[in-house]
Amino acid sequence: MKIFIEILGTKGCHLCDEAKRVVEQVEAVVSSQGYTLAVTDIDIADDADLFSRYGEKIPVLRLSEQTALMHAIATDKELNWPFDAHGLFNYLTVQLNSSKLQ
Repeated sequence: MKIFIEILGTKGCHLCDEAKRVVEQVEAVVSSQGYTLAVTDIDIADDADLFSRYGEKIPVLRLSEQTALMHAIATDKELNWPFDAHGLFNYLTVQLNSSKLQ
């Protein structure tokens, strides 16, 4: 099953690169349980609203609307930096409310 996530950031953001490495670590764990992570990078510099909301918070990770629709969950829960692999794994588990991700 695919889990679609979005990383809000911008080009040249070293913390955003760190967040992507954390996602890769978690992907290795969840793939052994039949899940894949599909990651979309969203550059907040391309959207004035996103820039005003997240300009000083990036990187921010959130589930995509596609994942929310597939699992009938809200997309308003975000994971703000700093987070590690354990924190991201917990975020996904809580958001998806799935015992399969344990």
